Amino acid sequence: MDYTDENEWNEGHPLLATLIGCALLIAGGWFGLPWLPPAPLIVIMAAAMVVAGLIWGIAYLVTLRRATANWKLLSFMALLLTAAAVGYAATWIAEQRLKADLSTLMEVQMDPDGFPIFPPGAENRGPISKLYVGFAREMVEGQRAFDAEADKADLDLFADAGALRARPAILSDCGRIAKVKASGQTMIERRRAGFKAMIDAIQRTDYPELFKRGVISGMTGDQTDETLTEMAAIQGRLLDAVQGACTVLARRRWVPEGAVFMFTNDGDLNAFSAFGQQQNQANAELQRMQMASRQRLREGQMKMRRAMGRPLL
Repeated sequence: MDYTDENEWNEGHPLLATLIGCALLIAGGWFGLPWLPPAPLIVIMAAAMVVAGLIWGIAYLVTLRRATANWKLLSFMALLLTAAAVGYAATWIAEQRLKADLSTLMEVQMDPDGFPIFPPGAENRGPISKLYVGFAREMVEGQRAFDAEADKADLDLFADAGALRARPAILSDCGRIAKVKASGQTMIERRRAGFKAMIDAIQRTDYPELFKRGVISGMTGDQTDETLTEMAAIQGRLLDAVQGACTVLARRRWVPEGAVFMFTNDGDLNAFSAFGQQQNQANAELQRMQMASRQRLREGQMKMRRAMGRPLL
């Protein structure tokens, strides 16, 4: 190549224009990522290529048109490679965000009372984690408030004749058990509304639809409404049986023998026994539901772990 060719090679400052274009692509990816919704790799790569083409076109109009054909081609290839690298990096970062958010659902555990336990700071892992932890905390607060109301109503006295003989005032107000039942129904309806609000909020996130469907499925969203309806029915039967037992005991045709009720009337004995069986059956059904809930949680977590092994975008 002669000296004249070298002058032509440097015309239009193609190296500087290419470096500036690459810097713009990198800066755009760095600062724009938090504002861009996660998208499949092919979509992000295509968008990056389009942007690279636009930058090269602007550079061509401003200065590259005076460069040699070799520099035009090299500049275009450099911008495309940079755009591809930025697009891949953006996809990788977005996928790590999704996996961090998903990890909260995979790591949640249940305590002996059936309440969820989350790792410290789980609500800061992403929008779905924040929604899920917030819903779970509201659920726990509602359940504990209901349990406190049930304890205040002294429902455990109906299983201890000696304790009930010492504190018989509850027998004059069996109707307050109906108030506990109403509070329980309200608690379950609030939980139903809270779960629906959480699912709706997840649907409004900018995550890919396939990812959101997988998350909702992992939460057993298709079964939750049915499960809560069944729980409300079982809890209602349990408290109806407690109120029925209270009504029988209020007739005062019994004496305590330790914790056992010794009835002086066969009709009362049979009725109290029937209500006791109803309570035992309801408690067994609630335990079954709790075990089934734990099993669904484990199955959902297994699905999510399998999904974590595959690209999410």
